[in-house]
Amino acid sequence: GPEWVGPLLVWWSKPATVVEALRNVNDLSDSPVAPGSFLAEIDGKSVLEAERHQILELLQDHKHLDVESYGLPSQIRAGAYLAQFKETAEDPEWIGPLRISWSSPCP
Repeated sequence: GPEWVGPLLVWWSKPATVVEALRNVNDLSDSPVAPGSFLAEIDGKSVLEAERHQILELLQDHKHLDVESYGLPSQIRAGAYLAQFKETAEDPEWIGPLRISWSSPCP
C-alpha cells in the first residue's frame, strides 16, 4: 500500500506513483506534483523502474525531483484509491477531478 515519504503519499508501483501530496511539495520539484504524478528522476537519475529502497536512498540527499503525469486517468485512479478509505461518502463526491453523484437521479 501507499506510504508517506515526507510530503508525498507514494504508492510503490513501477513507476512509484503519488497518491496524495501536501501543498508545500511543489517547492521540491520544477514539475507540478499532483495525485497521479509519478516519480521520474531524482537528481537526473531515472527512477521509473527503481525499487522502494533505491528511491528512498536517493531521496535522502536529493536536490532535484522530477515528476511526470499520465494526466487525467492517473488523477482519477489516485482519487478512487483515496475514496475507498472514507467512512462515508458525500453525494456528490469528488473522485480526483470528477464529481460523482451516487444517487439516482442526480441531485
